[in-house]
Order: sequence, then structure tokens, then C-alpha cells
Amino acid sequence: MFDIQPAICSVEAALAVLQLEPLLSFQLSKNLMPRGGHNDREEFVQDVASRLEIDYAKHYGPTRARQPAG
Repeated sequence: MFDIQPAICSVEAALAVLQLEPLLSFQLSKNLMPRGGHNDREEFVQDVASRLEIDYAKHYGPTRARQPAG
């Protein structure tokens, strides 16, 4: 009966992503989180990571976004 509910709803995902803004030092795109949630944690992480990479590159530029840490 509850199989139609996502494992991570969009509200929970948005709250998790908002915690990243202070670490990244810029405001994230309002389109970062799709509506409907995610079926599991792996799907959430993959989706958000790819969207964050795009936002980061838009903010800092593709050159800085591709530099290795350290």
C-alpha cells in the first residue's frame, strides 16, 4: 500500500541540500530539487550530486570546478 511513497520525499531532500549552502558559499539553484522525491538514497545522492556539480560549475566556472582538491 505504501510502495507508491518515495523513500526520500522532496521536502526531506530540500532540507538536506539547504545544509550544503553554507559549505559551498553560494546560494543553490531553486531548480536543484525535482518534485516527487527519490526512490532510494542512492538515487538521491546520484541525482543531487550531478545537479550540484552543474550549479557549482555555473557559480565558480568550469575550470575551478574540475580542479582536484588539495
